[in-house]
Amino acid sequence: MREARRAGDLLFVAGAFELHPAATKDGPAPDPQEAALLTEVYNILDYDLGYLSPEDRQFLDQGAAAAPGDWLCPDSTSTRVLKTKTGVRIGLVFFPPLQKGTKKPDRELVRAVDLAVAKMRAETDLVLALSPWGLIPEQSYLDGNDKGPDILLGSGPGTGLKGYVQPGGNTLWVRAYSKGRALNQLEVSGLPAGTKGSAWRPEKNIAARIIGLTENIQNDKRMTRLLDSWRGESDAKGGRHATARRVYRIGDPFQERGR
Repeated sequence: MREARRAGDLLFVAGAFELHPAATKDGPAPDPQEAALLTEVYNILDYDLGYLSPEDRQFLDQGAAAAPGDWLCPDSTSTRVLKTKTGVRIGLVFFPPLQKGTKKPDRELVRAVDLAVAKMRAETDLVLALSPWGLIPEQSYLDGNDKGPDILLGSGPGTGLKGYVQPGGNTLWVRAYSKGRALNQLEVSGLPAGTKGSAWRPEKNIAARIIGLTENIQNDKRMTRLLDSWRGESDAKGGRHATARRVYRIGDPFQERGR
C-alpha cells in the first residue's frame, strides 16, 4: 500500500460508520473513551478522505476527540476534487444522510445528487460517490438511473458487496462489509468513457477484490506500539480494551507474511 501511494496511483477512502459500526446494527458498540485512540489509529492509516456519519461524529464528540485527517460530515450533497500524482482527477460526491427508516430517497434529493455527479463528471476523469444510506435506499437510487456516479461506495445497514456493475455498465456498486476485518479494493486499469453503456467491463477496465485482514497480514509496527501503549494505560486505569482487540490486525494489507 505504501509503495502504491508513493507511486501516486492509490486512493484510500473510508466510508460512513467506520468509527461507529453499531449504527449499522452489525458491529460492536464502541466505548467513547476509545474515540481518541481510534482517531490516532486512522491517522496512522492515513486515509486520503473519510465520511463521518452523524453517529460517527457524535461518538467522537462524546469522547472529546477530533476527527481523523480529512474526514467530512456532510449535511447536504457535497463534492470534492482530488488529483493523483499521475494527474488523474477524481471527483467525489458525498450523499447526505437520510432520516432513519427511509427506504427510498425523494426526487429532490435524487436530483441534487445527480446534479452533483454531472458537475463532477464535467470537471474530472472519474466520479466516485460515498453513501451512508444502506442497501435498500442505494438500490432504489441506482435502479433505472443512468446518471449515477462511475463508482458508488455504499455503507450503512445491509449486506456488503464485492462489486456489482449496474445494467448498462455505468456504475460499479461496492459496499463495505460492516463486521470489518476486510478491505474493498478496486483496480481501475482504464477510465470510463462517461456515456451510457460504455463504462465498466469487469476484469477488463476494472477489477473488484476483497482483502481479508487475516493472520497473514503483517502488523504495522507503529500500530503495535500505539495499541500496546494504550493497553497499558487502560489496564492501569482498570479499563477495558475491546477496541484494541478490534483494530489490532490493522497493518499494511498489501504486505503479507512470507512475501
